[in-house]
Amino acid sequence: MGLIERRDITARFHPGGFMYVTVVYIHVRPEHVADFVESIRENHENSVREPGNLRFDILQSVDDPTRFIAYEAYRDEASAKSHKETVHYLAWRDKVADWMAEPRQGVRYDGLFPAAR
Repeated sequence: MGLIERRDITARFHPGGFMYVTVVYIHVRPEHVADFVESIRENHENSVREPGNLRFDILQSVDDPTRFIAYEAYRDEASAKSHKETVHYLAWRDKVADWMAEPRQGVRYDGLFPAAR
């Protein structure tokens, strides 16, 4: 999408801007799945209390229980960046580092609907 089309969508549907969304793909070593689930639950519970957080969903694959997705939606980029500086996130990141089967991959999206409130 070009800059012109993006501005048109923003002006028409999102005068306050898009939600700042990151979808994080996570692959955990099989022997650490239970530990990871407990740890990500704690991170989720703290993250949903952050200023600017709109959603922090954690999904686990039905076909491969070692694969997870974190859907993180924030009101704006500043709120999302602040998440990466919180005590709970930094502790979680360090705790799970050795449990990863491969590096986590975060992909940025603009959240179109629902519009950020």
